[in-house]
Amino acid sequence: MRVFVETVKDLLRASNQGVRRAATAAFSPKALAKSFKSLWADAPKDLAGDSLRSLHFLTRLPLPTLAYKPFSDLVAAIPLASAALALAFWALAHGLWWIWGGAPWLAAGLLLAVQTLVTGALHDDALADTADGLGGGHSKDHKLAIMRDSHVGSYGLVATVLSFGLRWSAWALIGPALGLMLSLWLLSRWACLPSMAWQTAARPGASEASNQGGQAAAAGRASRPWVGVTGLGVAVIASLLTTPLILLALLPAATLAWMAQRQLGGVTGDIYGAQMMLTEIGVLLIWAAWLS
Repeated sequence: MRVFVETVKDLLRASNQGVRRAATAAFSPKALAKSFKSLWADAPKDLAGDSLRSLHFLTRLPLPTLAYKPFSDLVAAIPLASAALALAFWALAHGLWWIWGGAPWLAAGLLLAVQTLVTGALHDDALADTADGLGGGHSKDHKLAIMRDSHVGSYGLVATVLSFGLRWSAWALIGPALGLMLSLWLLSRWACLPSMAWQTAARPGASEASNQGGQAAAAGRASRPWVGVTGLGVAVIASLLTTPLILLALLPAATLAWMAQRQLGGVTGDIYGAQMMLTEIGVLLIWAAWLS
């Protein structure tokens, strides 16, 4: 027993020393200077243009086409585009509840219908493909092949029904709320960025397609410092507008990232979209529970 206790103490001491070394390395003047240099180098030179490019990836709106950039290069602009969409949908929700306030289920259904039209169901499709691939495949290659297949299987169908059902029910209970709408769009559209920054692509040489005339470009790593900065900003804003518990909505996206790494050896565009949808559902469920 004494040997066991001493072993545990040694492990704890080694762990503490490792944490201290990592913290010292991360917050050393040299490391901080490198981070600031990276932030400056990756800072957007055309924030307005990058915000418009972000809307191209997040919606199917007929927007002006600019010179293509991969989604991973738009980290700083994604929260701005998400906030713009949040304000637009909040205004729409207010109008729907003003007209059909006595029938919140109808107003919530119309809100989801418009959101589906505006986004082209891009992320709903990604959630269905992810559910089919991770749930039905028996090997990495088989799972990736299923995810590329345009047909929807039983797992994808169940995931889609649950996604719409849960969001519809939550919106009918909650109603239009500006703080919630901003938190939902900011958190859900940021949720995939850590995977984009720290995980590798499951398909070697995978390409990141945009909906700008079918262009495609090699998907690069998102800027880690900018993912951290925007994540901190999004977390603070969402916590102040709702409750700090709303950040728990990011756990499903983190869990999916772990599952993708284990089963696929990396992530795909479908994983990114599924992370957004799972976070959106999580935000609504947590806020509905908070109000209850």
